[in-house]
Amino acid sequence: MPNIKETKMQTRILKKFLGKLIPPFIGVVYVLAALELGAQFTDPLYGIVVVGLMVIVPMVAYILYETWQTSKREVEQENRDLMRSMKDA
Repeated sequence: MPNIKETKMQTRILKKFLGKLIPPFIGVVYVLAALELGAQFTDPLYGIVVVGLMVIVPMVAYILYETWQTSKREVEQENRDLMRSMKDA
């Protein structure tokens, strides 16, 4: 019988695991929904435009979000390093 610490750790691992799996799954479902919506148009050009916008706009937003988060982490790390060096001096 696993002890409470192991159970808590397994629960945390499961949460992180599912947290990492859910966003790609949602992305795939979104793209499939966009393709299905694009197939509803009789004019193929309209379908291509709708699918293109529904896929490209969120991708650009995600790229901007990730770039912002990376920059934020880098600045926070630089701040920690600077504070550590000032503390040591």
